[in-house]
Amino acid sequence: MFKPLVTTLLSLMLGFSAIANAAGLPPVPPPPPVDGGMPIEQPDPRMPLILKALKANQMKWKAQKISNYTFTLARSCFCAPEFTAPIQITVKGGKVVKAVSTPPAALPAGNGRMAPANTDARDRAMTVDGLFKTIQEAVNSKAAQIDVKYDRKYGYPISIFVDRSRMMADEEMGLSASNLKPIPVKRRPHR
Repeated sequence: MFKPLVTTLLSLMLGFSAIANAAGLPPVPPPPPVDGGMPIEQPDPRMPLILKALKANQMKWKAQKISNYTFTLARSCFCAPEFTAPIQITVKGGKVVKAVSTPPAALPAGNGRMAPANTDARDRAMTVDGLFKTIQEAVNSKAAQIDVKYDRKYGYPISIFVDRSRMMADEEMGLSASNLKPIPVKRRPHR
């Protein structure tokens, strides 16, 4: 069913391309490769640059030797509002020890009552290393689009957007990290 349609469309596109070339117009780009009637998904063409920036900023972050810090994490996705509320995260020794989400005041708790002002969100929290891991997983899975911005001072990801497939709706995911503050390590006095 799809093959005759695809063949016809390709013939038309090639014909239009030849006419455009004869008229001095830029060539029409070829259609994406087809496998069984469906276009084959192409990974983000900037993948080598994305990987290079990832490695450079991971090294910058590791060089800071920050294992105790607080920051705010917000998720953007097509999911329930309680999953997109900002989370205040405290990390000690490289592990999440506290994560509190403050949902909007009008967010119902699901049973007709209002959600509590502060909610334990450790199940949705992650460390800066977890943010780097999210980017690496998107690279490994050959996501269709990966956009990342890094903090200039510390090198941690401040904005991540991943579209795993351009052919699927609503599976995109975004993360934003802000207000990172290192927690000074209290040193015990020598006796």
